[in-house]
Amino acid sequence: MYLEAVDLMEPRLICVASVTKVVGRLLRIHFDGWDEAYDQWCDCESPDLFPVGWCEILNYRLEPPRSDESDDSKKKRKSNVSKYRRKKRRSHLQRKKNEEDTSVSRFGELSIKNEPDDVNDSCSATASMSVEDSSPSSE
Repeated sequence: MYLEAVDLMEPRLICVASVTKVVGRLLRIHFDGWDEAYDQWCDCESPDLFPVGWCEILNYRLEPPRSDESDDSKKKRKSNVSKYRRKKRRSHLQRKKNEEDTSVSRFGELSIKNEPDDVNDSCSATASMSVEDSSPSSE
């Protein structure tokens, strides 16, 4: 199973990895392109393990598998990295660009307005929420 995992020796790096062994709750994580000596053991609920595509959604740099810098290996690396990418889907984490002041959910609409405060000459925010029944009416 492929995933994106934090390198515990260099926590700022998130690398392409795979699960090579499972022992109870522990997962042996192998970083693609690296020797087995660099494998790590992690708990299955570790906050350092992410599904494929997580870095792409958050625009965080995903470290590709390590390889030699010859021309042949550059071509292989490019094809290997594309093998790990998933088809781009619209995520619930992404918001529409035109939704700035109003947020619409399945429960209703939330509007936020900035209004001047006469007492302090500063702005205060007023939030209002309206809940509408979006279920089809049975007439």
